[in-house]
Amino acid sequence: MGRPSSYTLDESPWVQPHSKSQGVQKTIGEIKMPEGSPEVGQDRESRAALVRASVHAYFMWHTGQLPGITREWIDNRARNISNEFVSSELIPNVDAHWCMYSLKAQLDREDRTGEKPVITLDASVLSMGQHLPPVDMLPQIIPDSALSVPQIPDPETGIAPPPLDPLFNEGNDFGSGIEKLMHAYRMLPNFLLYYYELVMEEIEDVQRNYLQQVDFVYASSLANVHFEPPAYTIMCGNLETTSTVHELRQSNDIGKLKRLKAQVIHTGGTNSTILMGAFKCSGTPKNPCATITHLPQDPYDDVLREPSSCPADTESGGCGRKKGEIAFTLLNKPETTTDTIQMIQVQDVDSEDGSPKTIHVEMRGDLCGEIVDGGFVTLDGVLMSKPIGRGKKHREPYFFCTAIVENGKTRTIAVSPEDEEVIRNWISERSVEQVMNDLAKHFAPIIHGHMNVKKAIILQTVGGIRIESQGKRGDLHILLLGDPGVAKSQLLNAAVKASPGSHLYDCSQATQAGLVAAAEKLKDAFSSGESWGIKAGALALTPDHAICALDEFHLLGGKDTTVVESLNVALEAQEVRISKAAKGVVRTRVAVLMAANPRTRDARFDPDSPTPLYQQAGIKVNTASRTDYVAIMRDLEEEALDISISESMWDAADPALQTLQSEVFPIENFMPKLVTLAKRIETVFFEPKAKSYLVNSYNDARKNAGAEGKVTPRRNESLRRFVQAVTRLTLQGTATINHAKFAEKLMRTSMTDTHPGQMDGGQTSKQKELYDKILSIFGICYTQELDKNPEADFVHLDAMETYVSQNWDSKIDKPARGKIHSAMKAFEEEGRIERKGYKYAPRT
Repeated sequence: MGRPSSYTLDESPWVQPHSKSQGVQKTIGEIKMPEGSPEVGQDRESRAALVRASVHAYFMWHTGQLPGITREWIDNRARNISNEFVSSELIPNVDAHWCMYSLKAQLDREDRTGEKPVITLDASVLSMGQHLPPVDMLPQIIPDSALSVPQIPDPETGIAPPPLDPLFNEGNDFGSGIEKLMHAYRMLPNFLLYYYELVMEEIEDVQRNYLQQVDFVYASSLANVHFEPPAYTIMCGNLETTSTVHELRQSNDIGKLKRLKAQVIHTGGTNSTILMGAFKCSGTPKNPCATITHLPQDPYDDVLREPSSCPADTESGGCGRKKGEIAFTLLNKPETTTDTIQMIQVQDVDSEDGSPKTIHVEMRGDLCGEIVDGGFVTLDGVLMSKPIGRGKKHREPYFFCTAIVENGKTRTIAVSPEDEEVIRNWISERSVEQVMNDLAKHFAPIIHGHMNVKKAIILQTVGGIRIESQGKRGDLHILLLGDPGVAKSQLLNAAVKASPGSHLYDCSQATQAGLVAAAEKLKDAFSSGESWGIKAGALALTPDHAICALDEFHLLGGKDTTVVESLNVALEAQEVRISKAAKGVVRTRVAVLMAANPRTRDARFDPDSPTPLYQQAGIKVNTASRTDYVAIMRDLEEEALDISISESMWDAADPALQTLQSEVFPIENFMPKLVTLAKRIETVFFEPKAKSYLVNSYNDARKNAGAEGKVTPRRNESLRRFVQAVTRLTLQGTATINHAKFAEKLMRTSMTDTHPGQMDGGQTSKQKELYDKILSIFGICYTQELDKNPEADFVHLDAMETYVSQNWDSKIDKPARGKIHSAMKAFEEEGRIERKGYKYAPRT
């Protein structure tokens, strides 16, 4: 079967390979080739024979040793097809393309993950066969002898044994030897999917014969018992749909190559597992032996296999005694061959019932240490199982990872070019102010008013840009202080929906481990024991630059101060160092949105109280000062406001208005897609006018703070983040004067600007005036008590309350009994008075 003389192999047309033998059985020696079904053979032995032929075919082709088929030709073809895959986005994962290259090119890769050479097998790429020419484009004559398995030379003489009979020969059946090789090659993708263990067994058995042909290091170490083969990256590509953890556990596809998408919730430490055990025989006291027996171990079983007896053949010189009469000692490397192993635990990214399913994942070799807590990963691997208990028939599934396809802590949603064009047009038709007004108007529409709060949260979904060289964060932190029932939780829910990957947590039962991270004793995945490890909390499990919304923030920690201390570090440094039984660093590069109620007896915030508002919610000053925007949401009794709120609530329950609301934006999921596009802008420049305006606004804020307290440099950093956020949200790479003015105007509505003194633990001018007035009244009342009774040594709260009700002459609202008492308690803490219950006296 010749090829046209006008073609050379390098010039042959690049077409999808065809087969003239569809539906016809073909023979390789005594092996019957299937018609394409993965269900080959009725027993393991016959399946293994077919798999062995397929593995031989792959290695034989990719050595580049076949006549007329050089490594250079194989690599050039692979490079051309790889470029086509990338440009057409058919298979954009370049790592998968390596399976088309020669063995030599794969072993010499410089972009591999670890130090060990890697050979890649991607079922999807191999099944397409774009790198394989049609049979009639191959060299006209490939002798059967070239299709023999290469033999390994004797280590002492250096002479190789005579070649075996050709594995693929013409024989009397249909097809030439090279046709049979190509047919066996094309069966490999199916075998990878359905018979992974068989494929790896055959690879381990035959790889030495071919590696000696392509690499000097392997050629010189093949006969050595310490031979370490290359690592294998096995991928299923798009031949398998991506499964969730729940789907994987339900599938019962034990032994099949699968693709899993999940979030990492725990990474265990790395250990060693034995691949080839070297056991030294003890012999008897009178007859020492010291013979070493090498025994391969089951790579998927945690039980160590030991020899049943010492070999007695003349070659090894063993004693021949059985185990029990003698003892075996496991030797260390280099006699024993080991590999690195790591267990991680992953969970579903999204869960409809709020209870994501989990599964353990086993990593081997250079894959260990590549995944971090909280990361979102796509993994290829094999669904395996282990017994739940000794002697039990029930088994627990786990995932044996063979390749890391995607690995990162960011999470976005897909935005098509058509959607991107619509969004950009929508933005370009509006000014900065109009964009923010329109977005805020339809952000949590059930909530009436609070437009500035909504705008701040919308900008939080995008955030600013981290300055790595200075360690300055780009994420915005927002604190909402509100009376019960003002819909703070609704705002948190809206923020989580708008920002892909964001999560909402309840702080009422939060611990340090649950919120940030902590060292805990964790159960080992494959033993009954426990070991110390770092357990990632809510902040660490939230994707980078997404929102971690914390509801009921006033209940955080309780008496456990370590929770708040860890949170403070996580807010500012955006990483927490654990230095207890387990040591490590947990990254928390997320935006935090906190909502808190007052912890006072009447459950309402009191703006005239001597106690700062955030302290009324039980929040420490060092936590409040780490936020970029603090909003006060009061439940005020105003008729017009109450009517508007009621109308908004009833509108939200009207199906007709719900339909109209869903049609406000030109495309579905408009806000999450806009946020995704905005986050792609990783650099924001500042126009000179914008920079000058921001500098002057900061100086003005410092000068005009006056009695309310000084504006700190923290305000400058917060303003920088807001300017970058609004610039990115309008899909711009340069901040203009309009961006700067909008951000500065919004900042002025934050408590960090309106009450800067309180944010540093001080009082407002109004609170200070009230306190001074109450202290003056205390002095008057104490003098009056002495006039009545020279031996009186205190003033009762009743007397002060009576005096206030009869003689209050200040423009400030008259303080109630509780507020007077709060002020007196504050004076006691300052050391200005002495107090016993509701009795007060000057400090002596």
